Amino acid sequence: KFYTLKKNNMFMVMCSIIGLKRKNEEETIIKNHIKKCLIYHFFMGDIKNKEIKEKFKNDNSIMHMAGGAYIENVAKKILSNPETISNKLTEELFNKLIKYLLSENNSPYERKLENGKKKKDTRRKLKFHEKVLMFQYYKGKIPINMLENDFSIEHIMPNSSEWEGELDKDRTGNLIPIISIINTKRGNRHINSYKKEETGREFCKFIQDIIPNDDLYNAIIQHDTRPKILNNEKYNEMCEKNENIYCENFIKCLFNPALI
Repeated sequence: KFYTLKKNNMFMVMCSIIGLKRKNEEETIIKNHIKKCLIYHFFMGDIKNKEIKEKFKNDNSIMHMAGGAYIENVAKKILSNPETISNKLTEELFNKLIKYLLSENNSPYERKLENGKKKKDTRRKLKFHEKVLMFQYYKGKIPINMLENDFSIEHIMPNSSEWEGELDKDRTGNLIPIISIINTKRGNRHINSYKKEETGREFCKFIQDIIPNDDLYNAIIQHDTRPKILNNEKYNEMCEKNENIYCENFIKCLFNPALI
């Protein structure tokens, strides 16, 4: 992702690093300033709505379209006051940005059938901000030795689920990274299939705040011939809770340099 930065973006970042080094700032502080501005820049890039994106651009310190004398003057200001690269990027602003991105991702639809059969339904690809939110959550929850495994992104309520009305099966709060060898044990069966072996039980303990317990899971979905979501309201409540956990954990880490 870093290599997608344009020259002017990179110019601003380098000026800030030089300015902070001149002030003898600690390395963790420098990293935190740069991490905030880059994360904000990349997250903002995930916004689809052009009008909303323009509003968030106002606080993006490295988003300068003009070049020449203009960019040189901006660079001089950043060299003198390098903290400006991220001083507008508050917890409140990041919370607003992430919550908007998560709401924009949520695209409820009705499960369509063709000739009595389920229409082919491809999974939505994860966006950059979703990957970062999940990575930061797992970085703080999962032991390093477990993180060395291959992971796959899977649905809490199975991808093949049926439902009435409208909901988004690919909503961020219904997605969790699972160690691949654990995930193969489940298929489209009950989520407690993850816990049938010791490795799965151990892994699930670390992320138990986003995996619903059996009572909640059973209140949302039933497993018969094919899994069917019965309670759309409880499904969305579960997704919203998980999205809030991802968001709050990420912001907590972002604004604590020691957790970088």
